[in-house]
Amino acid sequence: MGNKIAYHIIRVLLGLIFTMAGAAKFFFPEGKLSPAADALMAAFAASRYFMPFLGACEVIVGLMLLFNFWPALASIMLVPLTLNIAVFIVALAPSVGTAIMALVFLGLNAYLIYYYWDKYTPMLTK
Repeated sequence: MGNKIAYHIIRVLLGLIFTMAGAAKFFFPEGKLSPAADALMAAFAASRYFMPFLGACEVIVGLMLLFNFWPALASIMLVPLTLNIAVFIVALAPSVGTAIMALVFLGLNAYLIYYYWDKYTPMLTK
């Protein structure tokens, strides 16, 4: 187990970030990105299911973290979201600011995984 104060700050911070980012997907279009990123986001929007689904996943995980409801599960659910954010940024919207943001998300999520590592080890044994 890690530092409890750091854990609570990180849990609430990630909860707020993902709750707000997920809710924004329902109300606000994405900002201007690179042409390749814009094309991908337009395709996702045209499917009419992916962006609401992604937003709902982000809101659910964010609320789980905010309200400390199964936070070990929420931390694992957050892994594919944060990895996708990082890969999207590196592949389609590279800049120093966005790369730092992606690394921060990955680092904060990694801390939560570390904090709950004892909960995951039974799943990883034969």
